[in-house]
Amino acid sequence: MATFYALAYVCLTIIIANFLTQAFPKMPQALWQIIGGILLASLPVINKFVIMLDPEWFMMLVIAPLLFYEGQRTQAKLISKHFRSIIELAGVLAVLTVVVLMTFGHFAIGWALPFALALAAIVTPTDATALESVTNGLDMPKNIKRSLSLESLFNDATGLVILELAILWMNTGKFSFVHGFGQFLIVAIGGVVAGGVAGFIYIYLRQHLLKGEFDDTVAHVLIPDYSSRQTKTR
Repeated sequence: MATFYALAYVCLTIIIANFLTQAFPKMPQALWQIIGGILLASLPVINKFVIMLDPEWFMMLVIAPLLFYEGQRTQAKLISKHFRSIIELAGVLAVLTVVVLMTFGHFAIGWALPFALALAAIVTPTDATALESVTNGLDMPKNIKRSLSLESLFNDATGLVILELAILWMNTGKFSFVHGFGQFLIVAIGGVVAGGVAGFIYIYLRQHLLKGEFDDTVAHVLIPDYSSRQTKTR
């Protein structure tokens, strides 16, 4: 029942935040939701209904579907055309942001450097859905909004590697840039290879199932809709 009450409070908070967004459109919906989340965590009557969710489950159930959804909406030609700016934003700028936040947390607040680095790595990456919710209703140049949307598809790799580096720093007391950069290459290149192989397998499987007249609706909904998207673009 504790989980039910926790989900009920969360859903009610989202509903109220959505109504507040319509009443005060100048403030982004995401900010209202963040304020609601802070209130939920602060009220003693409510914060006892805490949902314990393993971070790996959160990555798989929340982050991965968001990235998949945004990735499907993004054309491959657009990524290749702006590849340099994506690397600069998702790599260089993300790292510089982490360094600034880590330095501020250490000298201004007094946090230990590994802890400040871990927190900076968590808050730096943003996804495209969060970007749209924050910029909703605001006038932004199309090229800037496009660059930020493309960057948000790749900056999670930077954040995850830096977070792993911070955890390693906490446990061993040693900071290893070589280890962090090596992990970044493994995550980046490995993600491209694994995604390409998985995409090819899904396309091959779905096309042959359709050719064999195995067209069960539920089964095909659960399979990523790659082949149908290809058919529409031809």
